[in-house]
Amino acid sequence: MDNLLKNASEFGVDSLSSSLKEIVYKKNKLIDSNSNKLISNFKLSYENLPDLKPDYLELDKREIGCFLKKELSFDEKINLEEKLKKFIPWRKGPFDIFGVKINSEWDSYLKWKRFEDKIDFNNKVVLDIGSSNGYYLFKAAGKNIKFGLGIEPYTPYYFQFQVINKYLGLKNIGTIPITFNELPVLEGFYDLVFLMGVLYHRKSPLDMLIRIRELMKKDSELILENLIISDQEPIALIPEKRYAQMNNVYFVPSIKTLEIWLKKAGFYEIECLDISKTDFNEQRVTDWTFKKSLKDFLDPLDKTKTKEGYPAPIRAVLRAKAK
Repeated sequence: MDNLLKNASEFGVDSLSSSLKEIVYKKNKLIDSNSNKLISNFKLSYENLPDLKPDYLELDKREIGCFLKKELSFDEKINLEEKLKKFIPWRKGPFDIFGVKINSEWDSYLKWKRFEDKIDFNNKVVLDIGSSNGYYLFKAAGKNIKFGLGIEPYTPYYFQFQVINKYLGLKNIGTIPITFNELPVLEGFYDLVFLMGVLYHRKSPLDMLIRIRELMKKDSELILENLIISDQEPIALIPEKRYAQMNNVYFVPSIKTLEIWLKKAGFYEIECLDISKTDFNEQRVTDWTFKKSLKDFLDPLDKTKTKEGYPAPIRAVLRAKAK
């Protein structure tokens, strides 16, 4: 994380570096304390990764990758695969690390293609809220952004980012294992914010959108991807207990409701870029993730419904500008 502060300063975002110093110190102290067995195991696995330097990168393909002109031997590739699998579950991806293909639960490239061509990334300071292992940050880095910060409270995903960037070596992006509420407030700072697959996990989505607006420059853009229900009215589904086996889904709004929330939070020029039903090509079980995925979360007799009887997942991507 110290490299994050250094790199942010080098890329001309000193105020970001300064604002993060205290929280970076606290998180470094936690990771180095070995007080958490899970964190200690991931840290050890990271330290045991082989030292390899790529000859070239591919950031624009479906599989974000790094490669050697001379391929690894069979034994070297098996060794690397075993070490990368220490960081399971890989939920976002895919990646290709020196010929080892990390086949993640989500094919995140499909989501990326839904908005990639609609956004101007050039020289933007980007914030990715709930960045997981940084797949979208790596993609954005290949689009000539100025700097990208990801915040991801789940420490294993933070380590996955460190693993990938150990080999890609990109200095204009970084992540920090914190919640959104821990993020220091820099009013009017970010040019582009990703909020993908997060808002429905919040008990107060409107409050979150208001705070995000405070962090953004005037006329900057928000990319919001969220579960929705197919209804023309300004309503939201409130799951009684679980939704698609998730116990932390509080609101599944209609598009109209999302638009109202965004307007109330201080956004304008709101546009729906895509609506897609989540299918088994986009989310599925692989050797690199959990033993259950979308197929297991739906009604076995009616794939249009979740196991709880709610409408099966549909996701929308919206773009909005900050006033």
